[in-house]
Amino acid sequence: MHAHAVHRAGGVLAAVAGSGAASSHAARERLNATRAATAEDIVHADDVEVVHVCTPNHLHRDLVLAALASGKHVVCEKPLAMNHAEVSAVLAAAREHDVFLMEAFMYRFHPQWQTLWSSFYSHD
Repeated sequence: MHAHAVHRAGGVLAAVAGSGAASSHAARERLNATRAATAEDIVHADDVEVVHVCTPNHLHRDLVLAALASGKHVVCEKPLAMNHAEVSAVLAAAREHDVFLMEAFMYRFHPQWQTLWSSFYSHD
């Protein structure tokens, strides 16, 4: 779903990482990514502007921090981190490196909610 959204928006899925080399290559084929890579490669790649973190929850913080430290914008699946201290550290890193950080919450942008909010806020 995420890769398809990137393509529909006119973006390029520069790289994709799986849990290992075989899954990375399979994902590259399935998602029409430019290349298979490791998470570390993606975080440090010059042609990557945004890192979308879709790993198991307990791995989010470290990967998000690495991406932010490399100057990448980050979209992270829920939860952003495992506890308040970790979330605080991630938020501080985003501010320090002046990059965009967002926890993925698709309903915020779903058309039905956009219509509802528009109706709600336009009420006189």
